[in-house]
Amino acid sequence: MDKAALEEAVRLAADTERMAAADYRREIAELDATGVDQLTPKGRVWVVAYDDLKAAQDAYEYDVGPNE
Repeated sequence: MDKAALEEAVRLAADTERMAAADYRREIAELDATGVDQLTPKGRVWVVAYDDLKAAQDAYEYDVGPNE
């Protein structure tokens, strides 16, 4: 696998994670709106931790540049 293909694979994996987190956040919002609490606290913690990690990664890439 050449570098460009590897970078594309990493980007696709990150995009997939972002979409999964966004879907999970939407599910949380829908359940909160209806008053149903079916998601475990662990699941909610995962979403918050993912958002915090992504914010830190974005800040790092802004300051230092993308990992190469």
